[in-house]
Amino acid sequence: MVDKERQPETENRSSSGARGFMGPPRASAPDAQRQMNKRDGANQQSGGSGLPVINLLKRTPQATSETSTDPLVGSVLANTYAIIDIIGQGDMATVYRARHLHVDKLVAVKTMKCRDPELLKRFAREVEAHSKLNHPNIVTPFEIIDVPGQQPYFVMEYLEGMSLAEILSCRGRIEREEEIATIIKQACDALSHAHEFGVIHRDMKPGNIVLLERNGRIVGKVVDFGLAKLQGEMQLLTRAGQALGSPLYMSPEQCMGLPLSNRSDIYSLGVVAYEMITGVPPFLGESIRDVMAAHCDANVKPIPIARYCPKLKAANQLNDVIGKALATDPDARYSTAFEFKRAVQAWMFAAGLSDSVDPTEPPGDFSNARIELVDSVEMQKESIVNLVSIKQVEKKKESEVLLQSSRALAVSSVEKKRNLKSTAMMKLLIVVVLAICLSLIVGGLIIVNLDTLSKLMPPGNSSPGATKGGIRKEEPARAEDAGASQSSPEPAKSRPKTARERRFEDPPDGKNVRRLENNQ
Repeated sequence: MVDKERQPETENRSSSGARGFMGPPRASAPDAQRQMNKRDGANQQSGGSGLPVINLLKRTPQATSETSTDPLVGSVLANTYAIIDIIGQGDMATVYRARHLHVDKLVAVKTMKCRDPELLKRFAREVEAHSKLNHPNIVTPFEIIDVPGQQPYFVMEYLEGMSLAEILSCRGRIEREEEIATIIKQACDALSHAHEFGVIHRDMKPGNIVLLERNGRIVGKVVDFGLAKLQGEMQLLTRAGQALGSPLYMSPEQCMGLPLSNRSDIYSLGVVAYEMITGVPPFLGESIRDVMAAHCDANVKPIPIARYCPKLKAANQLNDVIGKALATDPDARYSTAFEFKRAVQAWMFAAGLSDSVDPTEPPGDFSNARIELVDSVEMQKESIVNLVSIKQVEKKKESEVLLQSSRALAVSSVEKKRNLKSTAMMKLLIVVVLAICLSLIVGGLIIVNLDTLSKLMPPGNSSPGATKGGIRKEEPARAEDAGASQSSPEPAKSRPKTARERRFEDPPDGKNVRRLENNQ
C-alpha cells in the first residue's frame, strides 16, 4: 500500500535528493520529453544510465564511425553469419546485426568487449542461463559460437519492433489501459518462466522490453539477460557488495549489494510499470546515490498514479497493485511474478475492461489479449499499436535493404574469389605449357645433335679379348713368349746375381761369350 500521507510538499525536486520527487503530471508528449531530457541530463552529469532521449521516427540506422572501424563488421563467423553492422553496445558487450547465410535472414550476435576473466565468466553464465529459456515473451536464443583464441559469440533472434524506452521517449507514457495491462502481464510471464529455471534477470528496465505488433496485438519480448545469474552461483561470479544494474530500476537489496531473489525482478518490473503509466520513474534524485537512497528508504513513497493520470480507470486500485511491487521489504512484495500478473488482472476486472478476467477464476493465459488496430485519429494518438506497427514496417524495409546489400556483397566477394582463382589457374596453366615447350625444344636439340655428340665422345674401353656377350676368350700364348718363360727362370730375390748367372741371361751371341772367356 502506498503511503498517501507521504506526499511531496512542492512539485519541484528538493535539494535533499533522496526525497526529491518529480514534478506535476505531464499532460502532453512535449512536456514528457522536456522532463525526460532534464532527467537524462542530470544522470549523465552524475554518470548515471538514464533512458536515451531520441526521436525514433527520424532515427537513421547506426552508420557510425564505430561501425565502420569495428574489425568484426564485414567478416563471417563460423562460415555462417555475415556481420553487417552494430545495433547496440554497452560497457560490457556489443550486439551486431548479421545475416544467416544458409537461411538468408537477419539475426543478432552478441559478444564481450574485453577479455577480463570475470566478465567472460559473466557472459558464459548468461549464455548458459539464456539457452535454457524458451518462451514466446523472451528473445529466442539460436546458437553459441566459441572461436578458439577469441571471445564467445551468442546468436539470438533479431527483433524489428520498438523498445519500451523508445516508446516512452516518443510518447511520454502509455495511456490505454489494455496496452498497459498487456505489457505488464507479458513481462510477468517472461519472468515467471525464467524464475522457474532459477534465472534472475537483474536488469529489468524499459530498454530491455521490446514490443512487436502481431496481427493487431502487442507482443512483448524481454531481452538482454546480460546480468542474469543462476541463483546458486551469484556470489561466486560477483564481488561482494558490487551492485549490477540500472540505478533507476534497481531493487533496494540490489542497491545495497545483497543477495537477490525473484522478488528483486518484481520490484524492477514495478518501477517499469510505474514509469510506463505515469511517464516518470517513481524515484529520482540529484545523483545516483540519492536515487539509490530513495529505493532503500521505506519512508519515501512515489506520487500516487491518480495525480498523473486522473482519467485512468480504477487508478487507485492500480496504484495499490504497483505499490505492493515497490515495497522496500522483499517479503512485502508479491512472492512470484504470476501473483503480480493476477493482481493486474484483478485491476482490469475492477476497471470493467473488455478483456478483463475475474480473479477468482482458475489461472489462464491472458497475456496475448487482442488489441484491435484503431482507426480514429484521437485513438491513434493514444494507442501505441499503430506506432509500433509503423516502426516495425520501417525496420522490415530496412532489413530487406540490408539483406539485399549483404547478398550483393556476398556475390561480389564470390565473384572476386572466383576471378582470383581463375587468374591463378590461368597463370599455372601458362607456366605448365611453357615448361612443356621448353622440354620439347631441349629434347629435339639433343636428338638432332646426337651424331655430332657421339663423334666428340672418346672411344669406349673395349679390349681385344672382349666379346659382345661380355665373355672374355683366352688367346693362345705366342711361341716366343712361351719359350722365354721356359728358358728364363725366375730371378732370385735373396742374393745378387753372379757373373755366371748373368752370362746365361744374356743372349748367346759371340761377343758376350768371348767377353766372358777373356775375363776368365
